[in-house]
Amino acid sequence: MRALVGLPMNMSKENMDAMEFEKDEKTLLPKGLYSALPGLLTTDFAALKDAVKVLFDEMPKAEDVRRLTRAEVRKEWVWEGLVRVWREAVCAGKGMACQDGKRERKALLDVWEGMISMGLGAALDPNSDDPDRDIDASPPPHDEELVIEFVERATNVIIVNVLEDCELDLQPSSSPLPSSKAGLIRTGSRGLEIPGFSSSPKSSAAKLELATEMWSIICRLAPHACVGTAAESLANCLLKGAEEYTTFGSSVGRLEEGGEDEKEMNEAWADICVDVLAACEAELVQEFWYGAKGKRAIGWRGADRALVWRAFARGWVLQNSDAGWEGAVCTLAVPFCGRETWVLTSEDGDMWQKLLDFAVAASLDHGHDANMVLGAVAGLVAEENESRYKSSHVRLVEFVLGYLATMASKGDLRELPEA
Repeated sequence: MRALVGLPMNMSKENMDAMEFEKDEKTLLPKGLYSALPGLLTTDFAALKDAVKVLFDEMPKAEDVRRLTRAEVRKEWVWEGLVRVWREAVCAGKGMACQDGKRERKALLDVWEGMISMGLGAALDPNSDDPDRDIDASPPPHDEELVIEFVERATNVIIVNVLEDCELDLQPSSSPLPSSKAGLIRTGSRGLEIPGFSSSPKSSAAKLELATEMWSIICRLAPHACVGTAAESLANCLLKGAEEYTTFGSSVGRLEEGGEDEKEMNEAWADICVDVLAACEAELVQEFWYGAKGKRAIGWRGADRALVWRAFARGWVLQNSDAGWEGAVCTLAVPFCGRETWVLTSEDGDMWQKLLDFAVAASLDHGHDANMVLGAVAGLVAEENESRYKSSHVRLVEFVLGYLATMASKGDLRELPEA
């Protein structure tokens, strides 16, 4: 697969020299196999080893596989074949939750990156069949619909072949099967066990981490304007699978007290949600935290809400310009909204201030200022709480006044925000 997607093969210098001087293309079956004299049937048994070695050397090796052309990559059955083989390689691994599995994951992600790079190359430059032409910083004019279609197809691999595949188990093969006393027993709303989700949380965390890295590769290679639709599909998948991939729902069993596997799985789910929602419209971010119209939000406990919010506060800033300031506003209002809140720590306060700085800086590119951002946060808090006062609102006032005082000391405060 590395050769098919244009990745360098791990070959010795002797093999590379042999390839350089190779004149004839090798067939799948060596020509000597059909030779009667000399041949296998006319060779003494004692010398059979040498005869077999000659035939073996004539057979094609992995380094003889050529890179796919862009015309071939554009064929749907070629992409589906690559995905099927890649998926089999994932299943054949030792389990990505162990150390050896992490090395295997890197090799698989290298192949995935090659698949995405080739697919995007064919979509960005559909009139070129040159397999060695790279995607540069300023690609030629392209049909944006073709790019969006490919990004959606690649994202569907993450959804169908990783996140929603109940037969995919990435825990080490030597790990003991979970019992009712050691691990999560996932159950649906009616108390029935969900097939494929009774394995250890390590497998679930490994699947989420694999999906996160696959999505990161797509976002890094594809034009940012072309990933929004695919991001929305992946976000809906993550929201729908919150019960299976977290312990936030009431129908999911708890680990033993202090279980690190539970926390690791929840954090992995929160991390991928940040990466995906950063590419979505602000409406979907607000739906994530506060629920859609006519629907309730995820039933998080205060501690669960704090864990997810901290992942968002950290991750949203790291997304830089790819994440919108409106989404940051939705996240800034979270600690002060909803029935399940938590006591903000000093670290939470620092993260809140950094996220506010990011939102203000990002809003400047859209013609807004700090007053606009602060007003949007205060307005959202009032809307979600139906203008009812909460004790946590004291901290919000403290944060806002502190920020305004800093602006005043720098001479940047011209007027107070209306909110």
